[in-house]
Amino acid sequence: MNRNLLSVFVIFTLSAPSVLSETMTVNTLLQPITDAEWLQLVEVRRELRQANRDELFIPVARLQYLYLINALKSMDDEGQIKETKRFTRGVAYNLASFTWPGWNDSYEISPEMQALGLGAARAGLQLAKEIDDINPTILWINGVHEMNARNHAIAIDRFKQAQWLASSKPMRVWYDAWIILTERLRDDSVSREDNWSRTIEQLKTMEFEDSEFYIEQLENAAIVYLEN
Repeated sequence: MNRNLLSVFVIFTLSAPSVLSETMTVNTLLQPITDAEWLQLVEVRRELRQANRDELFIPVARLQYLYLINALKSMDDEGQIKETKRFTRGVAYNLASFTWPGWNDSYEISPEMQALGLGAARAGLQLAKEIDDINPTILWINGVHEMNARNHAIAIDRFKQAQWLASSKPMRVWYDAWIILTERLRDDSVSREDNWSRTIEQLKTMEFEDSEFYIEQLENAAIVYLEN
């Protein structure tokens, strides 16, 4: 479903209540998302990814997040609660990822969407704390969103935490590059520019899994934040 069709669908649904079942009351409409609807959201997300319409993934991810948060309220089993929070952390990460402009993607990410992403990143980190499972990935997405919001000190702290938890030297160097980038945004100087170039070159000499992807992330972020 493209953006125009989605708009038509929303307008039609809101302006034509006669097509709704007479038995559907307002209370029914406001009930939490059901398990069946959750599976439909998963399918919608899959279709959007295949159609290369990542920007339309954002409202789907938000609905998934709201479904999971509401589901947690009715859970009593501690194991189930922990695993659901772990999964919800992943959904929050996805929402934060798709609303961060540093990827230098083709679609526009509005200030409102960026604020939503910052909130999602923070929520994901809070969930990680609640299940005592803070990993470098959730710290990184928090770092880049805080950097985007110009909360430079918080961003650097998140990157340093991720660096401390990193499992390999190349990834520790990678997080160091994010720290340098944030420092440049906070107070640009020639020495930091030199540090940035040296760190990127160092990463290019290192062999690690998905190295091209990680280096490209840094280079795209530099285009967005240093050149634009």
